[in-house]
Amino acid sequence: MSGLIRQQAASIAGLLVLYAGLVVWLRWPLGVHVATHRANTHPACGFDPLHMAWALAYQTHALTTAPTRFSEANIYFPARRALF
Repeated sequence: MSGLIRQQAASIAGLLVLYAGLVVWLRWPLGVHVATHRANTHPACGFDPLHMAWALAYQTHALTTAPTRFSEANIYFPARRALF
């Protein structure tokens, strides 16, 4: 029984090492510049991440609590339909 468990553990460890090696090989250009570059999936992502985080949080909150008032964002209070 102990030999079977060791064999299964060795095969799982081998698969994990193989998977880790595959991930490193596929993502190697990112690994070379990890200290100096960051992933930028879209140029707009670098402009105002705090505003984007607020917008996503507000949209989630509005859709789950009051969907009819979705466009009435509170970021620019006196302005109506500030989300758009």
